[in-house]
Amino acid sequence: MPVNEKLVGITSVSTEKRVFKPAKTFSERARVRSLAQYQKLYNESVRSPDKFWDKQAKNELVWFKPWRKCWNGKSHSRNGSSADN
Repeated sequence: MPVNEKLVGITSVSTEKRVFKPAKTFSERARVRSLAQYQKLYNESVRSPDKFWDKQAKNELVWFKPWRKCWNGKSHSRNGSSADN
């Protein structure tokens, strides 16, 4: 590419609005079984993220010991990483 040529981003022209419903047997086995259930979960997660993720963690994960507070988004390690090495 020549030095003076500008990079141009990709512009999406997709206007897809259709919704494809999954097969009934698939929905029956899914963790989130309907669009309405998904929208309810999404709205809860936006409205109250700490409460939402607390509930998800209690219901969906196995813990060796319970936690006392949610992560506040700040690093707790000495090297600035969120993961201790």
